[in-house]
Amino acid sequence: MKSNLDGETQWMSDSLFSFLDEVSPNLAQLGREIEACVWTDPRTALIRSRIFANEWVKSVLEKEKEYIGADLSVLRSHYERFHCLSQQGIWTDEIERKLDVVLTMGNRAVQDASLGDVNDALRVYKLIFDLAAWYLEVYGPANVAAPDFRYPKRSCRTSPRK
Repeated sequence: MKSNLDGETQWMSDSLFSFLDEVSPNLAQLGREIEACVWTDPRTALIRSRIFANEWVKSVLEKEKEYIGADLSVLRSHYERFHCLSQQGIWTDEIERKLDVVLTMGNRAVQDASLGDVNDALRVYKLIFDLAAWYLEVYGPANVAAPDFRYPKRSCRTSPRK
Protein backbone atom coordinates (compact mmCIF):
# COMPACT_ATOMS: atom_id res chain seq x y z
CA MET A 1 0.00 0.00 0.00
CA LYS A 2 1.21 3.55 -0.71
CA SER A 3 -0.23 7.07 -0.61
CA ASN A 4 -0.57 9.29 -3.65
CA LEU A 5 -0.24 13.09 -3.69
CA ASP A 6 -3.89 13.51 -2.67
CA GLY A 7 -3.35 11.42 0.46
CA GLU A 8 -5.42 8.53 -0.87
CA THR A 9 -4.13 5.07 -0.14
CA GLN A 10 -3.26 3.07 -3.24
CA TRP A 11 -2.85 -0.72 -3.20
CA MET A 12 0.17 -2.62 -4.43
CA SER A 13 -0.50 -6.33 -4.29
CA ASP A 14 -0.90 -9.41 -6.40
CA SER A 15 -4.56 -9.51 -5.41
CA LEU A 16 -7.00 -6.95 -6.73
CA PHE A 17 -9.02 -7.40 -3.53
CA SER A 18 -6.28 -6.43 -1.07
CA PHE A 19 -7.92 -3.03 -0.66
CA LEU A 20 -10.62 -4.77 1.39
CA ASP A 21 -8.16 -6.20 3.95
CA GLU A 22 -8.62 -3.36 6.43
CA VAL A 23 -12.34 -2.85 5.85
CA SER A 24 -13.51 -6.47 5.57
CA PRO A 25 -10.87 -9.22 5.78
CA ASN A 26 -13.54 -11.84 5.09
CA LEU A 27 -14.58 -10.22 1.80
CA ALA A 28 -10.92 -9.69 0.87
CA GLN A 29 -10.20 -13.38 1.36
CA LEU A 30 -13.26 -14.41 -0.63
CA GLY A 31 -12.13 -12.08 -3.42
CA ARG A 32 -8.70 -13.74 -3.44
CA GLU A 33 -10.33 -17.18 -3.61
CA ILE A 34 -12.38 -16.11 -6.62
CA GLU A 35 -9.31 -14.61 -8.26
CA ALA A 36 -7.37 -17.84 -7.79
CA CYS A 37 -9.84 -19.97 -9.73
CA VAL A 38 -11.30 -17.71 -12.45
CA TRP A 39 -9.08 -19.20 -15.17
CA THR A 40 -8.69 -22.76 -13.88
CA ASP A 41 -12.13 -23.50 -12.43
CA PRO A 42 -14.69 -20.93 -13.60
CA ARG A 43 -17.66 -22.82 -12.12
CA THR A 44 -16.05 -22.64 -8.67
CA ALA A 45 -15.36 -18.94 -9.24
CA LEU A 46 -19.08 -18.41 -9.91
CA ILE A 47 -20.09 -20.36 -6.81
CA ARG A 48 -17.58 -18.48 -4.64
CA SER A 49 -18.84 -15.22 -6.13
CA ARG A 50 -22.30 -16.13 -4.92
CA ILE A 51 -20.83 -16.69 -1.45
CA PHE A 52 -19.07 -13.31 -1.72
CA ALA A 53 -22.38 -11.65 -2.61
CA ASN A 54 -24.17 -13.29 0.33
CA GLU A 55 -21.41 -12.21 2.74
CA TRP A 56 -21.40 -8.73 1.19
CA VAL A 57 -25.15 -8.39 1.87
CA LYS A 58 -24.67 -9.58 5.48
CA SER A 59 -21.87 -7.10 5.97
CA VAL A 60 -23.88 -4.20 4.50
CA LEU A 61 -26.79 -5.15 6.74
CA GLU A 62 -24.52 -5.13 9.79
CA LYS A 63 -23.21 -1.67 8.83
CA GLU A 64 -26.75 -0.35 8.29
CA LYS A 65 -28.49 -1.94 11.29
CA GLU A 66 -28.84 1.32 13.22
CA TYR A 67 -30.21 3.14 10.17
CA ILE A 68 -32.68 0.36 9.44
CA GLY A 69 -33.78 0.15 13.06
CA ALA A 70 -35.31 -3.30 12.68
CA ASP A 71 -34.67 -6.53 14.54
CA LEU A 72 -32.17 -8.10 12.18
CA SER A 73 -32.36 -11.48 13.90
CA VAL A 74 -35.69 -12.09 12.14
CA LEU A 75 -33.98 -11.81 8.73
CA ARG A 76 -32.91 -15.41 8.43
CA SER A 77 -32.73 -15.99 4.68
CA HIS A 78 -30.60 -14.26 2.13
CA TYR A 79 -33.76 -13.15 0.34
CA GLU A 80 -35.08 -11.46 3.50
CA ARG A 81 -31.78 -9.61 4.06
CA PHE A 82 -31.54 -8.58 0.40
CA HIS A 83 -35.18 -7.43 0.33
CA CYS A 84 -34.81 -5.44 3.56
CA LEU A 85 -31.76 -3.54 2.26
CA SER A 86 -33.34 -3.00 -1.13
CA GLN A 87 -36.55 -1.63 0.40
CA GLN A 88 -34.52 0.78 2.53
CA GLY A 89 -32.77 2.16 -0.55
CA ILE A 90 -29.33 1.33 0.81
CA TRP A 91 -27.84 0.82 -2.64
CA THR A 92 -28.45 2.12 -6.14
CA ASP A 93 -30.39 0.27 -8.82
CA GLU A 94 -27.10 -0.35 -10.62
CA ILE A 95 -25.59 -2.06 -7.56
CA GLU A 96 -28.76 -4.11 -7.15
CA ARG A 97 -28.61 -5.27 -10.78
CA LYS A 98 -24.96 -6.28 -10.38
CA LEU A 99 -25.73 -8.14 -7.18
CA ASP A 100 -28.65 -9.90 -8.85
CA VAL A 101 -26.47 -11.05 -11.78
CA VAL A 102 -23.82 -12.43 -9.41
CA LEU A 103 -26.41 -14.29 -7.36
CA THR A 104 -28.26 -15.63 -10.40
CA MET A 105 -25.12 -16.88 -12.15
CA GLY A 106 -23.80 -18.37 -8.90
CA ASN A 107 -27.10 -20.16 -8.29
CA ARG A 108 -27.07 -21.57 -11.81
CA ALA A 109 -23.50 -22.82 -11.35
CA VAL A 110 -24.52 -24.56 -8.12
CA GLN A 111 -27.46 -26.28 -9.78
CA ASP A 112 -25.92 -27.25 -13.12
CA ALA A 113 -22.40 -28.69 -13.27
CA SER A 114 -22.19 -28.00 -17.02
CA LEU A 115 -22.48 -24.23 -16.54
CA GLY A 116 -19.71 -21.79 -15.87
CA ASP A 117 -17.27 -20.91 -18.60
CA VAL A 118 -14.37 -18.49 -18.28
CA ASN A 119 -16.32 -15.64 -19.87
CA ASP A 120 -19.05 -15.98 -17.24
CA ALA A 121 -16.46 -16.10 -14.47
CA LEU A 122 -14.67 -13.01 -15.79
CA ARG A 123 -17.96 -11.12 -16.09
CA VAL A 124 -18.89 -11.96 -12.51
CA TYR A 125 -15.35 -11.19 -11.31
CA LYS A 126 -15.80 -7.63 -12.61
CA LEU A 127 -19.16 -7.34 -10.87
CA ILE A 128 -17.68 -8.59 -7.59
CA PHE A 129 -14.99 -5.93 -7.90
CA ASP A 130 -17.67 -3.28 -8.44
CA LEU A 131 -19.50 -4.43 -5.30
CA ALA A 132 -16.24 -4.40 -3.34
CA ALA A 133 -15.35 -0.89 -4.58
CA TRP A 134 -18.83 0.38 -3.63
CA TYR A 135 -18.44 -1.16 -0.18
CA LEU A 136 -15.09 0.58 0.30
CA GLU A 137 -16.44 3.89 -0.96
CA VAL A 138 -19.42 3.78 1.40
CA TYR A 139 -17.94 2.15 4.52
CA GLY A 140 -14.19 2.56 4.21
CA PRO A 141 -11.94 5.40 5.29
CA ALA A 142 -12.17 8.54 3.14
CA ASN A 143 -8.47 8.41 2.27
CA VAL A 144 -8.62 4.90 0.82
CA ALA A 145 -9.44 4.34 -2.83
CA ALA A 146 -10.00 1.08 -4.67
CA PRO A 147 -7.38 0.30 -7.33
CA ASP A 148 -8.17 0.44 -11.01
CA PHE A 149 -9.90 -2.73 -12.14
CA ARG A 150 -7.83 -5.42 -13.82
CA TYR A 151 -8.56 -9.02 -14.65
CA PRO A 152 -6.57 -11.65 -12.75
CA LYS A 153 -3.41 -12.99 -14.29
CA ARG A 154 -3.51 -16.48 -15.68
CA SER A 155 -1.78 -18.62 -13.12
CA CYS A 156 -1.03 -22.18 -12.13
CA ARG A 157 -1.56 -21.22 -8.51
CA THR A 158 -3.92 -23.55 -6.68
CA SER A 159 -4.46 -21.56 -3.49
CA PRO A 160 -4.96 -17.83 -2.93
CA ARG A 161 -2.14 -15.84 -1.39
CA LYS A 162 -2.47 -12.94 0.96
